[in-house]
Amino acid sequence: MRTLLLLLICGLGAARSVDAAPRRARPGPAQKAAKATASPETLLPPAQRAEAMLRTMEGLVARQGEADPLEQIALERRLRGFGPEFRALGLPAVVPLASCLGERTRAHKLRAYAAAFLGLIGDPSALAPLRDVAADPKEEAGLRAAALQAAGSLRLDVTARRTLAEKHAYDPASPEPLLREALAVLAETGSDEADLLLRLAKKHGPGPEGLRETAARSAIAALVSSRRPSEGALLELARYYRRSSPLRGEAAAALRARKPRIGDLPADGFDAVCALLLRERGRPALEAARLLGGTGDVRAVRPLLEALKSPDPSLIAEAAEALVRIGDADSAEPLLRLSESVISDKRFAPREKGGDPRPYAVRIQKAADFFATALRSSREPPAAPEAKAPAKEKAAPAPFRYGGWPTTGKPSPLWNGRRLSLELRETPDPTSPARLERPPEGTPLPVVDSAVVMLEPGLLRARRDLRAGFRDLGPDRVLKPSDYESPVLRVNLDLREGQTLEILAYRPDGACFLRSAGRLLLGECLTESAERDFTLVAEPRTRWWLRTRLGGAAGWYPSDDEGVDFTR
Repeated sequence: MRTLLLLLICGLGAARSVDAAPRRARPGPAQKAAKATASPETLLPPAQRAEAMLRTMEGLVARQGEADPLEQIALERRLRGFGPEFRALGLPAVVPLASCLGERTRAHKLRAYAAAFLGLIGDPSALAPLRDVAADPKEEAGLRAAALQAAGSLRLDVTARRTLAEKHAYDPASPEPLLREALAVLAETGSDEADLLLRLAKKHGPGPEGLRETAARSAIAALVSSRRPSEGALLELARYYRRSSPLRGEAAAALRARKPRIGDLPADGFDAVCALLLRERGRPALEAARLLGGTGDVRAVRPLLEALKSPDPSLIAEAAEALVRIGDADSAEPLLRLSESVISDKRFAPREKGGDPRPYAVRIQKAADFFATALRSSREPPAAPEAKAPAKEKAAPAPFRYGGWPTTGKPSPLWNGRRLSLELRETPDPTSPARLERPPEGTPLPVVDSAVVMLEPGLLRARRDLRAGFRDLGPDRVLKPSDYESPVLRVNLDLREGQTLEILAYRPDGACFLRSAGRLLLGECLTESAERDFTLVAEPRTRWWLRTRLGGAAGWYPSDDEGVDFTR
């Protein structure tokens, strides 16, 4: 049943994206199907029109039972084509659809479509009939799940959706389809019942597959959003699932997403994370390295240095970058030795199978460059252990961000409706608090601010000894447009062959923001003249965020949100 409804919603979402386009476009399959259903009934009042469309759909469903496979596909396409019609009717269609949903004498498929269309309309007045069907043990399990899925798509606040889903997720009598839908809703809203979610995540054993794996994944996602401590449950799951199960890495990633400090972990939690780092392979080990680096705790230095001995180049690179985030001086010498020998290290030699490990070597060299720069800039010998704390606070460079547009011209985004809701976050950060908004399809999203956030710096390496000119933007910080658009000091840097500069973000016309020894520079990195002097070793990864205002709500969303299209 979930597959049917997802097919419905995906198909209708594609139709809505075409309808919402600001320019006239060639009709897609969904529009042609909707047009094929047009009849004189379109002249009826909205509620009567909804009733007439349901009668037509009932006839199509009946015909499917006697049709050949090709005709069944065509009839299914026509049934889906009614979705935009009901959505366009809006509130007047809720009562006829709800009545159809509640009539057990109607065809099961028709009732499932009625539930799906109520979810597409999204009006909260449909909650009661959907909730009643979902809670009725006499109804077929798939239909109950369809009703709950539609109820989770209504324009309700997070608390109401969470309460509705928790009722069925934590009821031992809930059939599997209903339980899966409840967990899917909780994956979006979160839940504070960590012990119950842990039980559900382990319900089907350490190696669930198919839909059972999907349900376990939803339980893990709900644990991430818990307002109560869930680190212990996630750590237990990271050790519980089989090594061959992708859920093992999923649980480790979810634990890292909680951004725990070592003190937030259970009594044996630190040792358990170190065991994931040193004894696991693949994603669990990588996530453990990222988690330890994110704690900033010097106790994580020892196991991370041990991870540098791993045969896995990707884990070595993650451990090196985690050591940079911690910034402890004891990490410098081992990393510098590793960087010097990386060219001859067989672990980073090109392979016929298993991918090219050389990009990991570049990441290790960048990590070593950080410590080399820090040591060169220090005029004093390494401080005594009790005097290390101030240095640790300044060790890792702060994430770079600048306000403005990564391209020329101001964009014009609009909501295409392919997602259920738009998450508006307080800051341009995917972990900051979010408010869910459900604007109508085609709603313009006025841009009131823009920011580009660096996810991972790139690297520019000098081809020879040279003197290069840049605009000096001062110490590393969040940049405003006035910081780089107004006249600023130009400086000449003397660079040795092989010396590197960090690329923080690209600007139009081949320009880029760079960083050297904690200072921000604006220069060229993609022009022909720059290519004569520098080698682009690695490109930066950035994310563009836009701030919009909808009614009384304002917040940030990423420009690559699948629910957003740009007209220019």
